[in-house]
Amino acid sequence: MKKLSILALLVIGLLVFVGCDGEIDSFSVEDAINITSEWGIRTTTEPGVSFLDSDTEDSTLLDMMDIVLADDPRVAYTVFVTSYSSNAIVGTYNEEMDEDDPYAIRIELSYSSPKLTLLITGEGPLAGKTYHLEPAP
Repeated sequence: MKKLSILALLVIGLLVFVGCDGEIDSFSVEDAINITSEWGIRTTTEPGVSFLDSDTEDSTLLDMMDIVLADDPRVAYTVFVTSYSSNAIVGTYNEEMDEDDPYAIRIELSYSSPKLTLLITGEGPLAGKTYHLEPAP
């Protein structure tokens, strides 16, 4: 009877393990940063994304993000984070060298190992984009 109980527990454990697909239900901005602060490979389909914290003693505050679509010619956007909670970032952005007329942006993060997904809503050229990123090489 003891062997049957152990076998049953092993089978249940295996079923639970096989049922996990790597998706994390309660993924947060901090989780993404803890995995790595650099994501993607800098292409139009998989941009390079960098999470930048503030220069204060509390280094857990997300201050800015860079989203780089290409290096040559350079196409990049700077996101100025006004707030974030759980898996959403809210702020404004503009092209890297342009400080006039920023666009509103909201970025929702989700994660299914090893890919971080960014769902972008708001205004401007990044509005409506969805990117699936792996940690930067």
